[in-house]
Amino acid sequence: LLVVQTSCAVLEVAHVLLGVVPANVPTTVLQNYARLIVVWFVLDVIHDTTWAEPVMLTAWGIAEVGRCYGSSGGQSDKQGIHV
Repeated sequence: LLVVQTSCAVLEVAHVLLGVVPANVPTTVLQNYARLIVVWFVLDVIHDTTWAEPVMLTAWGIAEVGRCYGSSGGQSDKQGIHV
């Protein structure tokens, strides 16, 4: 989980910086920094992570939907697909 989470966080920030993803740069950096703190430091203290990982993934998934939908302002793209 550590290598995958760290790699995905770095890629997500890079995608935002390059304009691949329409998201706010400071928000993305702060969100990924907080996630990396949780993954690298908090989970190291909690040795029984069988319950923690699904809860974190669910919460982070919900946060992503809100962040991405909020970035688009609820607008549709040219093809009429709701992003």
